[in-house]
Amino acid sequence: FRMAGRAGRAGKAQPNASPSLLLRGSLLGGYGGLIAVNFIFGKGAFGVPTNAVLSARWPSAITPSGYAFAIWGIIFALQGTGVALAVWPAKEGSARARMVNAIGLPWLRMWFFENAWQLCFWGAGTISPSDPASKQLSVFLPCSVFLWGAFQAGFDACSRLSDARINPSVPGAIFELGSALNTGWLSAASCIGTCLVGQSLCGGIHKTPSALPILLAASATLGGVFSLNKYGSSCLGLGWAAAVAWALQAVRFGPNVPRIMRRAALVGLVTVGAAAAAQATSRRSRRGD
Repeated sequence: FRMAGRAGRAGKAQPNASPSLLLRGSLLGGYGGLIAVNFIFGKGAFGVPTNAVLSARWPSAITPSGYAFAIWGIIFALQGTGVALAVWPAKEGSARARMVNAIGLPWLRMWFFENAWQLCFWGAGTISPSDPASKQLSVFLPCSVFLWGAFQAGFDACSRLSDARINPSVPGAIFELGSALNTGWLSAASCIGTCLVGQSLCGGIHKTPSALPILLAASATLGGVFSLNKYGSSCLGLGWAAAVAWALQAVRFGPNVPRIMRRAALVGLVTVGAAAAAQATSRRSRRGD
């Protein structure tokens, strides 16, 4: 990982350089590790508890309905295609070289933190809601840190792709959507992780003030609006906002979500939708001018 970091920093310093073999190989290996870890915990291989089982054991007032997690299939497909494009050598100064150098290190960091969260969340099967807060926090606090670390890496990937100023293309859309959808979803997942920390401190889901999940949903909503303001109606802006909207819609149907939180999620969904519509209208107006 340290060697890949050096290769990624070199790509950032020389964004037009042909991506190194080390960086391309690291992306291939990192993606393979991501898929392997998610397969194990998604299918319950080797007797480990699945994420669905652990999530049901540790519900939160902001956990979405189960169908929401299908977004990972889209994210994995986009990033897998992006890795395939990255592995193939790119000429110095080409758009693909700039894209691979932009996402290389951020994607590796994002996958590292996602895998770290997965392994840490495994520990949720060894504790119970009746355990003291300190024992619950020994699992959920590092889980939350890993989620926010993954989100920061995704944000870095989006920012670097935006700075690369690549003309619209199919490969560009793949890299941008693979980064933006993951980042938008991680902004929502990080809120769930923070909510579980709050619930551990408060003594459980039913003793946690409703203000906490509402504020967390509001922060995810603001993140979606921020992405539209920063990246406009590009794949980066729309992809991030779409992932947040998808999460908010699913929160409305979460099995343990109280009525006031369902209303807050609806407000957030409408807010993100209105911001996206405003961006699309503004873009059409600029074209008309």
